[in-house]
Amino acid sequence: MFQHETFKGGEVFSEPETRNVRYLLDTYSNIRYMIDIHSYSKKILYSWGDDDNQSTDTAMNFANPIYDGLRGNVDDSIYLEFIPRGDLDWYISVGNRIKDAIKSVRGTIYEVEPSAGLYPTSGASDDYAYCRHFVDRSKRKVLAYTIETGKEFQPPFTEADNFIAEISAGLIEFCMSCLCVVEETTRGTTLSDRNVEIRRFRDDDMTFIEKGKKYIRMMEDNSAEILTVLEENEQLQKEAVDVLEQVLKIVDTRYQKNPRVIDDLTIKTVETFFEKISVKGSEKLKDALNTLKSDLRQMHNKTVLEAIS
Repeated sequence: MFQHETFKGGEVFSEPETRNVRYLLDTYSNIRYMIDIHSYSKKILYSWGDDDNQSTDTAMNFANPIYDGLRGNVDDSIYLEFIPRGDLDWYISVGNRIKDAIKSVRGTIYEVEPSAGLYPTSGASDDYAYCRHFVDRSKRKVLAYTIETGKEFQPPFTEADNFIAEISAGLIEFCMSCLCVVEETTRGTTLSDRNVEIRRFRDDDMTFIEKGKKYIRMMEDNSAEILTVLEENEQLQKEAVDVLEQVLKIVDTRYQKNPRVIDDLTIKTVETFFEKISVKGSEKLKDALNTLKSDLRQMHNKTVLEAIS
């Protein structure tokens, strides 16, 4: 039987390629990021593929049967797929970093846009990886892209070689963007089991507030350098864990009836740690830490949620 080149298969996971993706995500629950490399279009695509995005109406989502049959028509207002604002900001920010890295190789410009901007799709690998945690909160959120390379399906070898150099630069930048200071610093310590709770604070509280998003961006922009400084100094690594532990004692109470406030001791502890990092860091990192220290002083006697609001 003839099958079109976009044939979706006879049933869910009927094809070995899709079963392989499911197996990897089911087996390795530590996966948090993914990229699918395709050709062609010179695009860096992110979720969603089934329709245009929106970040206001949580009920308008792929799991809501009320909207069955209404998805897949872009540029209308009948249906728009919900994506949390924090995730959307991350996709755009990191996507632009990948774009700049690709451009640095030989000037090639890739566009960063939702997958539906290329054409509507359903069940693409990036959407599948990303959607799993919406359906089952026990599954880890996986932020995924599809990169459509070049301008033809089968370019000449010399041009394909150029694509490899470009996309390799983009992938390295993607990996650098995915570094998490907290996860890497607490790896193998007593705090490593707390990372789920820490991520929940970031994803459910900080990403919905402008100030919170600012702090997330600052950490992401400087993650690689902070980790380099910590890796070169074992004592600083231990101090980083101690600082996180002290801060978490306040963060953990944020929804209690009488949440703890950010006291003088915590402020002084964090400031002292930042100063030690600054001595070994670049001017860019020093500026970021000075901004954080200045903001921290304004948080005195406030709860965590008050401080980031």
